[in-house]
Amino acid sequence: MRKCKQCNKKYKPFRANQIVCNEECLVALFEQLPPRQRTRRIAREYSITLGYKSISEVRCAVAFKKHGISYQYEDLKLQYRLPEQNYIPDFRIQFKDGYNIFIEYKGKFTPKDRRKLLSVKECNPTIDLRLWFERSTNKLSSKAKSTYGEWADKHGFLWYDRDTVEKLFTEILELEKKCERKTSKATKESVKV
Repeated sequence: MRKCKQCNKKYKPFRANQIVCNEECLVALFEQLPPRQRTRRIAREYSITLGYKSISEVRCAVAFKKHGISYQYEDLKLQYRLPEQNYIPDFRIQFKDGYNIFIEYKGKFTPKDRRKLLSVKECNPTIDLRLWFERSTNKLSSKAKSTYGEWADKHGFLWYDRDTVEKLFTEILELEKKCERKTSKATKESVKV
């Protein structure tokens, strides 16, 4: 058992380098650092202790938990291109009826990321892949006129940023309610038969 560096609760670590008990404590601990110490390296070190790649992905996880949305983090590989390559979306929201929403968080949206997402979409046309941008108003490059959000619109991706992410949570919660109604209705009908 260890003591959390943020809330002082005792917890059983699942990683050797784990310093806090959960994602909320990790974000709080990071935010308490003086601005000069909040470097990318420190953020990455903190994030890795809970198995995430970035502090922003930890913040996404905290937001999902805050809204009562269960998720899986980088648990599923999607095949794209030939020869076979695998793409692992950041978050997967799985509903009881088997429907999945995949969410990819993007701070920096490089040309390589854009090509990969287009290929994934082309090879997996039935999946619901959505993008969550740190800032959707960022330009694709210093010379580009279009933004991350405009690129996503042009290529048919649903997208959110910090100003519109509440819409994502609302949509997920509404889909969960619909799924609950479907499964309870199906259960009632099977009981009648």
